[in-house]
Amino acid sequence: MADEPQRHRIRIECPECGNSQLEPAMVVSTQCRNCRAGINVSDGKGVVRKTSTVRVAKSPPEAVPEPPAATPAFLPPAPPKPTFLQTLQRLLNPPAPPRELTCFACHHHFTASGNAQSSQCPKCCGYLSLLDHEINTLHERSIKTCGNVVIRKKGIFNAANLACHHLTLHGSIHSPVVCSGDLIIRTHAKINYPVRCRNLMVEKGSRVEFLGTVLAETARIHGNVRGQLTCTGQVTLEKRSQFHGLVRTTSLVVQSGAHHFGTVEIISADTTAPQTI
Repeated sequence: MADEPQRHRIRIECPECGNSQLEPAMVVSTQCRNCRAGINVSDGKGVVRKTSTVRVAKSPPEAVPEPPAATPAFLPPAPPKPTFLQTLQRLLNPPAPPRELTCFACHHHFTASGNAQSSQCPKCCGYLSLLDHEINTLHERSIKTCGNVVIRKKGIFNAANLACHHLTLHGSIHSPVVCSGDLIIRTHAKINYPVRCRNLMVEKGSRVEFLGTVLAETARIHGNVRGQLTCTGQVTLEKRSQFHGLVRTTSLVVQSGAHHFGTVEIISADTTAPQTI
């Protein structure tokens, strides 16, 4: 640029330090050779170069993330789908219906699952077994269950007590009996101890001698019975049945051909004392 003719040069004076220097006529900006300041050239004169500013674009406001929905700390795995065999078993063996129970301790009535093997009284919190028992030989241990008990023909129950729901007797028993359900007798038996049940049924051809007191809600006699019977409900003597002894009841039905030998006391709802017939 030093070889260019003078007519192609102009003199620029530094506005910072006053230094004068030659620059090309088409110069737009330059630098002072004395103070090293930047010079812009406008209309052939040097002006102070404006300090460039850098603008930093503002970042857009960050969106506040929504809190995640509350999820349980532990998600149990989904239950597996039943197989064909399980479905078939459910069809062939449907679940048992709910069963009505009576607590032996507080006599509270409640409902439990039909497939349960034990339960707890919701009132007194007493334990209740729901197991069924079948006796085929000599049995010398007491039974207390809300399940059913069957004493087979060769079965002998000889223990302190027997408490159950339904009792079916084909053999012999030598203990007090408490049944919250039905007592069904299908044999010749002599029962020396007290008996308490909801429904007493003596099947046809059976002969029973009660040496202890018998307390029931209802009684239906098809066979031959001796003893003392007290019922808060109806007593029915079926055709060709016989009853020898005292009957206390609110209602006595004697079918044609049935016989009763003894005393009948009809308990009236209006009077506390029984009426003797």
